[in-house]
Amino acid sequence: MAGIGEKILGFISGKVAEKGAGLVKEITGLVDESKFSAEEKAAHELKVMDAVNKYNLDVLSEATKQVVSEDSAVTDRWKSDMESDSWMSKNTRPLTMLSLLGFTFIIIIFDSLNITFEVKESYVSLLETLLITVVVAYFGSRGVEKYQTIRAKK
Repeated sequence: MAGIGEKILGFISGKVAEKGAGLVKEITGLVDESKFSAEEKAAHELKVMDAVNKYNLDVLSEATKQVVSEDSAVTDRWKSDMESDSWMSKNTRPLTMLSLLGFTFIIIIFDSLNITFEVKESYVSLLETLLITVVVAYFGSRGVEKYQTIRAKK
């Protein structure tokens, strides 16, 4: 799960940096057109850059809090599933992972035996995305759960 959060934060920080850079260019462009000395322009540009950097930090801080909150909510849902008396709620994640792996292996076997079997590219990309997400979430969450259990015992 950490990888997904890092990707989200990387995407957000890239977008914020793009917007901030555009804002700085726009503001410094206005200053360049004005009658200021070079020192005044440089000082103004530093103030603008400082303000943009503070804004970027605030946005990234909020995004980090959001990702942590979402991860915590997912973990809490999975814990409640495991505490349930229902066989289905306890085994949804493993069954989903096994079925996706099974479909992937079937496609690989058909492909390697040269059996005429055509799968649309959209289904392949969908299966790839689902498989990566499920495997990372399943094994990543299991690792986090084990780490929390070990840490709680200390």
